[in-house]
Amino acid sequence: MKTKRKVKKGFTLIELIAVIAILGILALITVPRLTDYTKNAKVTKAKTNLSILKNAIERYDMEHNKTIRETFKEDKDTTLKGKEELLIGKTKSDGTEDGEFGPYLSEIPKEWADAKLSDILSKTIDDVAMNGDVATFTPTSD
Repeated sequence: MKTKRKVKKGFTLIELIAVIAILGILALITVPRLTDYTKNAKVTKAKTNLSILKNAIERYDMEHNKTIRETFKEDKDTTLKGKEELLIGKTKSDGTEDGEFGPYLSEIPKEWADAKLSDILSKTIDDVAMNGDVATFTPTSD
């Protein structure tokens, strides 16, 4: 008499472990690349925003007889937070509010909010680095 062998369906433990190992290896290869892309995107955004800021400050300076430049020469620690009303609002040629010039920006980009005006005007986009979500400049060797 013939006995029927019971056919087992499903995967063996070794097959499952092999698949999990392969997925783990793929994750190890893929995740660092994705974080690099994210970091590169943040740096690119910061560089673009720096260019926009420089253009806004240059436009303000041209229409206001270099008011912002004179301010940063007197106080090297002036930040964009201290001058945002000049770049976001409308101003008169003497720098007072409610004038015919501006606005130059709709808002100060978050990554540059604490940046010093002197650095923004003296550094180039090649000097940009990211420290988390805050844009910084790479130190220069003087």
